[in-house]
Amino acid sequence: MRESYEISRKTMALLPNKDPVYQTKVIEAEGEYLCAIPPIKLIRAACLRGGASYEGRREAIIERYDYKHRTPIPVFPAFNVFAFPTTSPDNYECMWLFENHIYNVTSSSDKACINFHNGASLVLDYPYKFMRLQWQRTATCARMDVAFKDARKFVEIF
Repeated sequence: MRESYEISRKTMALLPNKDPVYQTKVIEAEGEYLCAIPPIKLIRAACLRGGASYEGRREAIIERYDYKHRTPIPVFPAFNVFAFPTTSPDNYECMWLFENHIYNVTSSSDKACINFHNGASLVLDYPYKFMRLQWQRTATCARMDVAFKDARKFVEIF
């Protein structure tokens, strides 16, 4: 259990945790943690650490791709860390999944199964097609946005 947490390249998912103190379940490649900060606040803080506000990053994706609902967020675009929400980020039940850790999305009894590169999986109570679309939209942002790729090259210079 942790009072705080900083999103990194190791972060795979942020899940709401129904506890009055530890509000987030953090899933990383090496383990799981409980954190006192809600998922959306962790996302907002990480965006600021990465050099821009959550709102600014969201607006940039909306402008470029017209993804107005459940907008993927370039948390640390220079390091290819993009996350997507499962519902409206204002919804307490919203989970955040990190695209760079997802191997594929499959169907499991009318639910979506998120399969991670490290062999872990997460079954979500969302339709398969919906979650696959969210993952694909986020991958599009991560792979195709030339401005973010240029930012990565800039970071490598220093």
